[in-house]
Amino acid sequence: MQGLSEHQLLTSLFALALILLVGRGTAEISRRFGQPEVLGELLGGVLLGPSITGALFPLFYKTLFTESGIGLPLSLFSWTGAILLLMLAGAEVDLRILRYHMKAGGACAAFAIVPSIIIGAIFGANLLKLDLPSAIFLGAVLSVTAVSVVAKVFMESRTFRRDYSQVIMAGGIASEVAVWPMISVLSSVHEGGTWLTGLATIVYAAGFFATMLTAGQKVVDWIMRKISDFSQIIFGQLSVLVVLAIFCACMTQMMGLHALLGPFVFGLLVGRAPRATVRLKENLQALTLSIFAPVFFVTAGMRVDVTKISNPEILSLTIGLFLLAALTKIIGGCIGAKLGGMRNWESLLIGLGLNMRGGSDVVVAILGVEIGLLPNHAYTMYAVMAILTVLVTPPLISWVAAKVPPSEKESERLIKEEAKKRAYLSGVEKALLPSAPEFMPAYCVPTLKSLALAKESQDEIFDIVEFASEHGTEVVQQQLTEVADNPKVGYSKETVPETSAADIASRVIEASNQYDLVMMGSHRPRDSQHFSFGSVQDRVIDNASADVFVVVDGQKLFRRVKRIFVPINGLEHSLAAADVAGYIAHSNDAQVLLFTVVHFSEVGGKGQMGNYRARRAGAKILKEALFRMRRLGISLREQVVVAESANDAIIKELQRGQYDLVVLGAIDRSADSGVFLGKSVQRILTETKTPAGVLVFHAR
Repeated sequence: MQGLSEHQLLTSLFALALILLVGRGTAEISRRFGQPEVLGELLGGVLLGPSITGALFPLFYKTLFTESGIGLPLSLFSWTGAILLLMLAGAEVDLRILRYHMKAGGACAAFAIVPSIIIGAIFGANLLKLDLPSAIFLGAVLSVTAVSVVAKVFMESRTFRRDYSQVIMAGGIASEVAVWPMISVLSSVHEGGTWLTGLATIVYAAGFFATMLTAGQKVVDWIMRKISDFSQIIFGQLSVLVVLAIFCACMTQMMGLHALLGPFVFGLLVGRAPRATVRLKENLQALTLSIFAPVFFVTAGMRVDVTKISNPEILSLTIGLFLLAALTKIIGGCIGAKLGGMRNWESLLIGLGLNMRGGSDVVVAILGVEIGLLPNHAYTMYAVMAILTVLVTPPLISWVAAKVPPSEKESERLIKEEAKKRAYLSGVEKALLPSAPEFMPAYCVPTLKSLALAKESQDEIFDIVEFASEHGTEVVQQQLTEVADNPKVGYSKETVPETSAADIASRVIEASNQYDLVMMGSHRPRDSQHFSFGSVQDRVIDNASADVFVVVDGQKLFRRVKRIFVPINGLEHSLAAADVAGYIAHSNDAQVLLFTVVHFSEVGGKGQMGNYRARRAGAKILKEALFRMRRLGISLREQVVVAESANDAIIKELQRGQYDLVVLGAIDRSADSGVFLGKSVQRILTETKTPAGVLVFHAR
């Protein structure tokens, strides 16, 4: 394999560093002026390109960017940025919202794409004197919405989950899907073929989408599970995502659909896959937006040579193309969105979003230059127009967006999404159940079934792995497989050799770093001073990497749970316990009482004023738990008590009320092999008889 020479390597590395430095620097300046980063990166490319650097320092420009062997590695790096950016954009798209807004998305796409192609073709043929394939190609370029730029702008403004954002994404996706078959047909005609030669790519595109969204989703789900569960290398999942995105780019490139369609569709699958955690997406976003994407946008800007439009006639044509293309897209998208049932200002906002340029459309334009369908001067005109669009459109979007408050239904969805993002159990995907008799697995089965059913109803992944000996409990397996009929809920059984409970505990501790939660059963501890769930349970709690949920007196939970009690102190482990209680209540149609105690000293004693202050203080403590749990649609009660001792008040309520379950959050504070969960938890468990679930947090 032939590599770069020493000089080429040095020059390429310096060029790459300069592109990143200028791109990120101009992005910073752009953000300080309230503009999107992508505008700064494109302008940074113009700064480094032939218009400025090439004109002022021709030798430096030629040596750094035009010498043989330099452009190839930079181009590969740039295309990698485009691939990752399209995958990231796809991962942020919610297909459920797209399906809900299918009518609006389809209508605005049709009214934005078709007129843009017609206007662009007429403009190219009559004013730029292009031949018919090239004129239609210009129209195709104008029809494309820069999905990557739209996604980046909405990510920066944190409005990506709004309905209008998803409709714009739907229309943008449609434009990107439609343009690749068009390019194939036009390229075939340009090279001397017939109009029918490239039409097979339409069939390829339909087949690719159908295959990826059905069988492809299952394959991606399987890969994401396996890599997450068995990979021990740092950022193993991230590496696999990048590799698979590149493979998908290869697939669509070989099919004549272009490399960027594959990563986008792959991103759609990743966004719905198991183990696609917020942290994984943040790592992907950091890798893409900080390194690869800036190189892509800067190199796109470097292709612009403004000296080619210094002629007044060409400059006027550029401004005319900018205005004509913008009006066509905005008016068409607005009409389509309105016909699709969107509100007035919302429709205008969608039209503005569909007019966004500077991403995939620039890629299409560059491709047109490379295959000879778009002259260099026409590309420069379009690139300048794209920069003007990116300069003007985001402020207009921000201004109009301020006039588009969320509808009642949209507000409800956004609140649920935020609550889900903050909730504990929404991020729990893998539970480990040791089924040796000493771990009392049967105690855990009702809770596991309740969690699985609730997770399924919330469209969340939940995999249960039974860590069983060779002669494990078949009853546990039979009961768990009852909830494993849905793709969102998985059950598997990992068999280990018949060994002692201590050996199985060691295996559980060793494997716990691959799980989110370890489930165990226990008899009720008898003594708060010498507190213990049992020797194997204590050992797992003290040494496991994952959080542990202990079901105490679980034999009483085989009857239906109707009333659940949760003490809340405002700390994260108690909020997480409330979340667990909410999921159990959801499956059992149970009521949850959130109970908090305010000390006398905090409210200035008893009396009317003290009670008023107590209610306010208690409401603040319960606010976050209520926010997270209301999305589940369960029956919730809250109670604030003013008392000298929180423990006495909780124990008194449990002894007085008829509760089927108390769920407690705790942190393992032990410094040796014993278990110390705090005096409150240990007193509650030893002085009451209500079945309990104890969620023990471990620092990660």
